[in-house]
Amino acid sequence: MDQKCTEPGHVTADQLFAVATGEQAETARSHVEQCAVCAAIVGSYEREDRALRTRLLRTTCPSSLALGELVLGMLETSEALTIRAHLVDCRFCTEEMRRLGADLAGDPRADLLPEPGPLRRFLARLVPTPALGLAPAGLRGATPAEGHSYQAEGITVSLSVQAEGHGVARSWTLLGLVDMDGSPPDAKCDARVIANSSLVASVAVDEYGSFLVPGLAAGNYDLELRCVDKVLAIESVSVGDDE
Repeated sequence: MDQKCTEPGHVTADQLFAVATGEQAETARSHVEQCAVCAAIVGSYEREDRALRTRLLRTTCPSSLALGELVLGMLETSEALTIRAHLVDCRFCTEEMRRLGADLAGDPRADLLPEPGPLRRFLARLVPTPALGLAPAGLRGATPAEGHSYQAEGITVSLSVQAEGHGVARSWTLLGLVDMDGSPPDAKCDARVIANSSLVASVAVDEYGSFLVPGLAAGNYDLELRCVDKVLAIESVSVGDDE
């Protein structure tokens, strides 16, 4: 047998909706506490109200497709930066990103994604103006040092060198700061130091765009910055002296 309201006509649908949305409706609220039928109606109103509020709050949210493409690293740099800025303040998209990342991890269908094409290689040119204020901009615990900046494909790499130790224990640290059109890299980048065609060191560029390569001997090195689908090459970086 279908259940019926314990007091038919005692409360209206509008009053039940007021209870669902938290408005003051003491008579209706008291009735709902005693009537399972009306309590179920209030519950359905509450679910519909939450869904509506969520949809209204997410009118500026990126699509699920765009979030999935961000997880897979398929977006252009500018679009990825826009979505990441949105994620800072949106708990809904942050949670959706977390779920998408978990769902895609280990999914055999991910193997069907096309592999990235060959890395494009660009030779950076020296910018006449020295890289002033390099350390405060993004290098932790370092003091400012005279340096140089190099540019190619909208990427600027500022480099400076600092001496460590004395005598036979003397070595040099290469400090770098990467800028992509006014922002740090939004994707994984590695800095590789090469001497005589041999890899000397490979370090990750951090979230602030900085990297640090310690323990270098004096000499000339080539530097490669590898970011997603491109390689930025800087030739003959002078480190230390020959004394």
